Amino acid sequence: VAACLSGLPALLACFCSANAPDRLNGGIAKSQGTALEGEGRLRLALGAANQGWIELNVLSGEVAVSEDYSKMLRYGSDEYHTSLQRWKSGIHPDDRGAVMKAFRECLANGGPMSAEYRRQNKEGNWIWLHSIGKITEWGPEREPLRMSGIHRDVTQRKYLELELQRQAPVYSHHNVIQTRPLQAPAARDPP
Repeated sequence: VAACLSGLPALLACFCSANAPDRLNGGIAKSQGTALEGEGRLRLALGAANQGWIELNVLSGEVAVSEDYSKMLRYGSDEYHTSLQRWKSGIHPDDRGAVMKAFRECLANGGPMSAEYRRQNKEGNWIWLHSIGKITEWGPEREPLRMSGIHRDVTQRKYLELELQRQAPVYSHHNVIQTRPLQAPAARDPP
């Protein structure tokens, strides 16, 4: 206490050091609160956009996903457990080649990569996903360690597109505009 009485700079130093744990804890709590608030906002935004996030450990093949992604595939939040291998096997056979090519390109150049493909849900039905991913962590030898991305259910849009394509030949003759030269109206004789 005597050191704190020997002038304003010493008093400030004493006050700051005495309150440092409280300020540090308060700062950490504020940072954690801000992070949780931001996470909540992100979760709400992704849910509103019908999107879910995914994170892949490239080395182990372990995958973490958001609750929204689990719901997209008709799983409960605590019943969906996946891996890179399970993701690959859930891709429609007709789409797997193109999706895996995009995945390998992303691993090689970092991405972002984008793909639309069919993925099997819990009930065995196929849904359409639009996925965007990129490498978010690299090792010391520039090897990919982590990939992060977003999946969006675009099933309804794809079905509408496919229906329009199916109907296009039927209605194509209606899209032809017939034209004829414009003619000036005939002059009328005064009454």
